[in-house]
Amino acid sequence: MLLLDDEFQEYLSDPGAQYTHPHKRPLRLSDLYVAPMLQEIKILDEGARPIEPVYLSAAEVIKLNTNFLPAIVTGSDQCGKTALLRSIYVEAFEKGLLPILIDGQDISSTQETELEKQIAKSAKAQYKNIEDNLGLLQQRDKIVLLVDDFDKSRLKGKARAKSLSSLIKRSHRVIISGHETFRIEEFLSASSDDSNSIRRAHHFRILEFNFKLRSDLISRWITLGREDTIDDEEFVREHEKAKRSMDRLAARSVVPSYPVFLYAVMQMQEASGGPNLKLSAYAQYFDVLLFEALKGVINNPEDIDAAGNYLGELARRMYDTNVEAMSISELHEFHVAHNVNFQVDFIFESQISRLSRAHILREEKGRFQFKYSYEFYFYLAKQLASTLSEEKTRSLIEEMCANMHQRHHSYILLFLTYHTKDPFVLDRIINAVQSVFSDKAPINLQTDAQEINRLLTSASLQIAEEIKIERFREEELEKEEREHKDSQIVENEMANSSLDMDALSFPGKLNLTFKSVELLGQIVNNYYGSLPGSIKVQLSDEAFNVVRRAISAFVDIVEAELSSFLAWTKGWVQQQDKEIADEDLEHEARKIIFFFTSLGATGCIAKVAAAIGNEKLEKTFAEIVNSQNCNAARLIDIAIKLRHYKHFPDREISALLSNAGSNLLVKTIVQQLVRHYLYMMPIDYKTRQQISELVGIKVSSQREIGEHKTENRIIDQPL
Repeated sequence: MLLLDDEFQEYLSDPGAQYTHPHKRPLRLSDLYVAPMLQEIKILDEGARPIEPVYLSAAEVIKLNTNFLPAIVTGSDQCGKTALLRSIYVEAFEKGLLPILIDGQDISSTQETELEKQIAKSAKAQYKNIEDNLGLLQQRDKIVLLVDDFDKSRLKGKARAKSLSSLIKRSHRVIISGHETFRIEEFLSASSDDSNSIRRAHHFRILEFNFKLRSDLISRWITLGREDTIDDEEFVREHEKAKRSMDRLAARSVVPSYPVFLYAVMQMQEASGGPNLKLSAYAQYFDVLLFEALKGVINNPEDIDAAGNYLGELARRMYDTNVEAMSISELHEFHVAHNVNFQVDFIFESQISRLSRAHILREEKGRFQFKYSYEFYFYLAKQLASTLSEEKTRSLIEEMCANMHQRHHSYILLFLTYHTKDPFVLDRIINAVQSVFSDKAPINLQTDAQEINRLLTSASLQIAEEIKIERFREEELEKEEREHKDSQIVENEMANSSLDMDALSFPGKLNLTFKSVELLGQIVNNYYGSLPGSIKVQLSDEAFNVVRRAISAFVDIVEAELSSFLAWTKGWVQQQDKEIADEDLEHEARKIIFFFTSLGATGCIAKVAAAIGNEKLEKTFAEIVNSQNCNAARLIDIAIKLRHYKHFPDREISALLSNAGSNLLVKTIVQQLVRHYLYMMPIDYKTRQQISELVGIKVSSQREIGEHKTENRIIDQPL
């Protein structure tokens, strides 16, 4: 029986970063590992028709599914390539196979004899008693050959292709990892034998975590060490809180959506101290993160500050010249100018080397750029804050605020509000948000939307049927994924254009509305304890108002085209039911348009609640509701409480429904908000019945629907 070397076993279980967890210590890779999704990259002959991409979970490769072997797995830095190989190693060892891990840097010869020597050398370092089982090294069907960072091999050109081919031929089960710049196509000009071997391998690219995988990662962290003791409701609330934090950073590409960064966000959530580190202040977290990165390569604190200034000036130069990367000559030109401007004598080669080793700069094909987006945003914002008194900087900030629809601007502004609380910055942000749907008065949902309310003469009873809570949450994640992709399409269409609010389409304005609300929400949430109350009210008030203006614009579109919508909807209903009576056809069409409108309004309200909600801002929201004094503001406040607060807002809902009277649109929005709450929260049967009666939802009588494993789906049925 083979025994693993103790030190190597520790290496296999190392999670790859110094995480700490309140309920489990020490942490091991198996505690945290969530298999990423892979995209298979097909090598097509010239002129071949493109094919649909194939996606699969890396779990299939971990299980050594021979349908996907041999495999070459590529991805960016810190995407999880090494963790994947370690997981495969453990799986193979537990199956009684002989996994052997080789560092790509150790592959320095094309000779098969040298490859065999390296395999034997690696095996001896990883197993205590391999010398007693040397015959296993000759069993091709027993060995699982894992090569990490093959792109770092010292071999070049055809020699590298030959070595890659030899590795693929060596075993039935071979998995080779490399950087995303590692291109299989480059090896196909090798000898026909080597080329054929390389073509035989499956080539996969590790993808960033989507909403579903991020949710799985959060669940794993939350339940770790208390799998059998955590309360269902506590789990859901902790999960939602962590998901909001993660989505604000990962879903918007502020940080790469890879486990090493995502668990860092979870670590931040758990942090209980550290110098000036506030749990919700993401920019402050990045400040600490980047300081630690520089401290790893620079000893003197003054030199760290100087390096930060250097990076800020570099980010500003890149932004001003509209480039994402610089050639070495352009970078050297900047370096010389920087030394003159700041009267320093940094040595070019050593400066770039240590910033690369700190994982802040990276080189690709002779061009240098910031490795991750958040580093560029952070240092550019720092430079802008330090030069805020300059007219050129102020003009640039005004331009960013006026063009928040363009990629990167909202994140730069968010980091800017961390570096400075100057009223100039906050005023310009508020002015920019006020320009969105500025031709519309904020909807109040009291005296307006009358045409929508007249579509129906009676409320709808909503009936619950059983549904598993896990399935509903999966549906929500799938919905978020679709919405995120749709938002990216609109954002990409707007990305390189100057903002002409009059010419902007409704979807474009709506996208800008949500981006604006996200920015306002992150500012007030990140700095709730340091912003003056009047500023928090001003920012939150505009978040309420811009969404109310967006709903007003949406309702105006529906009401203006109501006759056309009715005609089209009737035609669609008739296609579904050719026997429907005329009076039923009219009612059904009016009902569909009513619920379409109510869902649109509910979606906008849910968006602002998700972006700006925080129980610590309760006084701020109370002041806004009192000052705005309308149903729309009360609905937003209720949505915030449903999503972020521990107690159910029964008094607020009861008061709103009483005040709404016969306003069916308000009542329906309340029902839809509460419906989502009932789907998401594990609530006891009695409480569920009380909530349902309060808002006019009839729940199925089966008691088991109140349990964690079974929840309710509510469908519309007329009274």
